[in-house]
Amino acid sequence: MVRRPADVVVTISDDRGEIVTFNQVPLDKIIRENKSLGYVIGLLWFKRELPEFAQQYIEFVLKLTADHGPAVSGAYNAIVTTRAGKDLMSALASGILTIGPRFGGAVSDAAKYFREAMHKQMKPVEFVDHMKQVVKINIPGIGHRIKSVQNPDMRVVLLKDFILKNFPKHPHLDYALEVEKVTTSKRNNLILNVDGCIGIT
Repeated sequence: MVRRPADVVVTISDDRGEIVTFNQVPLDKIIRENKSLGYVIGLLWFKRELPEFAQQYIEFVLKLTADHGPAVSGAYNAIVTTRAGKDLMSALASGILTIGPRFGGAVSDAAKYFREAMHKQMKPVEFVDHMKQVVKINIPGIGHRIKSVQNPDMRVVLLKDFILKNFPKHPHLDYALEVEKVTTSKRNNLILNVDGCIGIT
């Protein structure tokens, strides 16, 4: 008996019918009804229609983080790769491969560590001490080289404002802001940064 390899099964999108569907919603309906990118991301990543505030939030984050200028490592590497004569895909890959704990990669680590701290019901000061003494890393999503309490990152200000006005509840942001009070009492540039704000929400 010859064994036949299993087919790949995808439950998110389907192109077998007359029209492509995203989580069983026809693509032409998405286009006709002028659905947002946040709506489409909800269907593809979360397999459901997200509430309106969450759709708007996704688009808000994309707008805020669309460009950091040429000085950050991802953009710099993409520029260097382009100047070396490489194609667009190579330059893009070069920039993306630079994402790490010190550039853009703090989003997932902030989500992980803040969620864990809240799950364990750590007080903010306990969390700060735990990260320093046990985990032995800087708190992902906290700190900025240039911005400070006196000179805040407007992206974070706008993001916090959006969350506070539009989310029905925001316990993760509330917790992160309490952690920020502890960290900024030590140094004024240990603020909740944009990666941290995105990660905890």
